[in-house]
Amino acid sequence: MAPDRARPSTRALVVVGVVAVLLFGLLAGCSSGSSGTASEAPPVTDPVAPVVYVALGGMETLNADRRDLPDNWPQLLFAEHMAPGGVYVNLATEDGTVKSAIDGQLPAALGAHATVATVWLESADLRLGTPLRVYRDELTTLVDDLQAGGMKVYLLRSGPSVPTDVAAPLQSTVAVVAGQTGATLVDLGDISDRNDDAGQRRIADTVAAAIGADLGGR
Repeated sequence: MAPDRARPSTRALVVVGVVAVLLFGLLAGCSSGSSGTASEAPPVTDPVAPVVYVALGGMETLNADRRDLPDNWPQLLFAEHMAPGGVYVNLATEDGTVKSAIDGQLPAALGAHATVATVWLESADLRLGTPLRVYRDELTTLVDDLQAGGMKVYLLRSGPSVPTDVAAPLQSTVAVVAGQTGATLVDLGDISDRNDDAGQRRIADTVAAAIGADLGGR
């Protein structure tokens, strides 16, 4: 007859039971199907992105021919109408044409991740005699690319636009491009006082009335 096997002690059975309970608890806590919500992290909300305003254009926007630079109209927009934390970059060049803006100012605006852009490109194209069809096509390309980059685009034009004004056909073309692209047209009127602080203030007020809300509005 085979000898009797030793039976496990009561203490051993208790220890085994406790270990089993602890292991079960650990596995349950690690389970991906746990329904407990107390340990779940709250959802992360992205902070509001700052307004980034870029001014594209020529001499009328750069205003390098003026001594009182802090009173230039884009600077006034930044100082008086942008929300706290906003960024302003003047990308204009002294002899800026639409073509040169596409080559240089557009990439800079996209690189700055701008949210709002003003475009005022008249004088250099007028002086160089850029054909109207070329001007229209290039301006359309510029606006389309700015919009594709996530920017709200405002097309500025001076005036008054009258049939006898040599600039009238080009100014009318700006309006055509605005209508075709959905950009907002901003009529500045007579800018013969551009060299004066009062003239810059008037331009700034006109532009601010159109785009103030997109700058965050102060």
